[in-house]
Amino acid sequence: MTGDSLYVGISDPKEIRRYVLESSKSMLLILKGYEEIKSIREEKLAVQSEYDQTMKQIMLLCNKLKKEFPEMAAKVPSANLKASVKEHAHKKAERKIEMNEIDKLEDEMKAIEGKLKGISY
Repeated sequence: MTGDSLYVGISDPKEIRRYVLESSKSMLLILKGYEEIKSIREEKLAVQSEYDQTMKQIMLLCNKLKKEFPEMAAKVPSANLKASVKEHAHKKAERKIEMNEIDKLEDEMKAIEGKLKGISY
């Protein structure tokens, strides 16, 4: 078979070329997205490193500050403790209300997506 050529007929070459080009375009978009993710990860690592350094400095300064202050036993009045417990419960209730709003928005989003799927081109 060396030297013999084998040819295969293609029924619709323009359509196949279009599919190949669309596939190439999709691949390039995927590679572009991958590169963007890679750069975001590098940036995240840089920011994380800066954050860690800042936290180390803060901890050192806090420790120095603790050494400078005299040690004292802190007494918390029971009225302040009760008020803080009530405030915490109130904040927790507010968070539940916010979560309910998020759930409602998600339900509305699902309804809209269902309507979009029902529309045929």
